[in-house]
Amino acid sequence: NDDAVYQCILPPVPWFELIYPIGHPFNPNGEDHVSMDMAFYINCMPTTPIVNISVSSDTVYVSWDPIPCATYYKVYSSPDPYATFPSGWILETPSGISGTSWSEPISGAGQKKFYRVIAGN
Repeated sequence: NDDAVYQCILPPVPWFELIYPIGHPFNPNGEDHVSMDMAFYINCMPTTPIVNISVSSDTVYVSWDPIPCATYYKVYSSPDPYATFPSGWILETPSGISGTSWSEPISGAGQKKFYRVIAGN
């Protein structure tokens, strides 16, 4: 258990403690020195799923393996695989989906689409 500190001056100078000021909700009694507790623990962070794509005569099927601790997945598409992500991609599943597959009808003749799947929790 130690105090949180910061320093943003070069060349290095002594560290400054991060304390809650008087009147802050975490210092309701107005004490002179209430240290900020900056400790945290990341229990699980979803990784990028491995995506499988298959095509039938009229449908594109996108599937992926489940990712530990992911609670939803979002599918994006773009005609340009080098488009800036996410601004250059279309979010196909705005509210996210909990399953591990998604499909859509094949669009216009000769039009290519690339897909990305993002896991979230």
